[in-house]
Amino acid sequence: MSRQGPDWLLGELPDLVSRGIVSQNAADRLCAHYGVGGRDAGRQLGLTVTAVFGSALIGLGIILVLAYNWQELSRTLRAGISFSILLGAQAAAGWVLLRSVPSRPWREGTACLLFLAVGAVMALIAQTYHLPGDVSRFLLTWMLLAVPVVYLMRSSAAAALYLVGVTALGGSEAAGGEGSLLYWGMLALLAPYLWSLLRHDRQSTGPVCLLWLGAASLGFGFGFSITEYGERLYLAVYAGLFSVLYLTGRIWFGQAPRVWRRPLQSIGGLGAFGLALRFSYHDSWQHLERFGGREWDWADGLPGVVLIGICLALSVILGWLSLVHGRPQRLLWGSFGAVAFLAHVLLLAMESTLVPVFLMNLYLLAAGVSVLVRGLRRERIGTVNLGMLILAALIAARFFDSDLGLVVRGIGFILVGAAFLSANAYLGRRFRGLQPPIEGSGQPSGEEP
Repeated sequence: MSRQGPDWLLGELPDLVSRGIVSQNAADRLCAHYGVGGRDAGRQLGLTVTAVFGSALIGLGIILVLAYNWQELSRTLRAGISFSILLGAQAAAGWVLLRSVPSRPWREGTACLLFLAVGAVMALIAQTYHLPGDVSRFLLTWMLLAVPVVYLMRSSAAAALYLVGVTALGGSEAAGGEGSLLYWGMLALLAPYLWSLLRHDRQSTGPVCLLWLGAASLGFGFGFSITEYGERLYLAVYAGLFSVLYLTGRIWFGQAPRVWRRPLQSIGGLGAFGLALRFSYHDSWQHLERFGGREWDWADGLPGVVLIGICLALSVILGWLSLVHGRPQRLLWGSFGAVAFLAHVLLLAMESTLVPVFLMNLYLLAAGVSVLVRGLRRERIGTVNLGMLILAALIAARFFDSDLGLVVRGIGFILVGAAFLSANAYLGRRFRGLQPPIEGSGQPSGEEP
């Protein structure tokens, strides 16, 4: 599509929607695909964000105003004020539901206000009547009472608050020495809503933001599950998680026009690269080796083993789907879980860090060269720079990890920098030498790197 293409598309879509030729959902997907959200979409997003923050500030402001003279009020009056806050939030949400208000800012704002009101009233009543309990019990009760708000209001803001609350609940349970089953059970309560949302409208801003937050929550959840044996298992567990996230994101968001609309593959790819670079050092493996001889308790270590098995199985399934759809390049980062697991097994079997370190360095080298070659073939500067960044990071890591002198290291960095500039200058000349593409014949901006 030419440079005038997005503007032409933006101008034609309202007429096509009004005549019934294209549905509004299809129009929004076309705008998202070509990176043109439109003035209405931007205005709607701004109003939604403003409504959510406004509702949160109103709720916090009411609590602070009441707190000023709270101790001087009678218990009955405190309880009445507390429940009036909840009833007011319920009335606003009920009005939106009964009137079928189509405004997304209204729905998100009232849902957020009701979600926070539930927690505020619980805290006020507990403080008024000195009810016993701890943080975990409070968060559990709050999330159980508030999860219907997500489904009734179909609110992404309420779902985001629920994810934050469930993650805090998991952290509180882990700090108290409890298991992580409660975290996964509470997360499962939100799974049907997330699945229905992603199945029908995964390209919108709300679902994309939820996936960013959900992926971060999963990272914490995996940590809660391997608390007892985190030192032994975290490489294999998180490598598997990053592989699954990357492959899932490639399948769901492979054609997304912008990086921030690719939450799963962005987190998966960056996580796999960072973890591989971290374990390209001998010291990292020596840290794991120190825990290899300790006695293993299957009862405590079973959750981590189960997570590793699930991630490896999902990686194999998703990798096979990528091959079936003719996307073998997805296996570059998608296979990191299997590579890390193999390296960990070799460490325990050989009792030496030499082979695992060599395997990680070889993996990073292969990844960098593969990305670089693919970028040169497709003449994409961004992909070329990405491949060179991977290779530069690997070279820098080996320079600082070796006994080479400052002069040798300096020459090495100069050579790497010169390679960056040369590659960009070469591709820049190639692009200037190409004829402008015929309108409608260009590759879509979302083509996989």
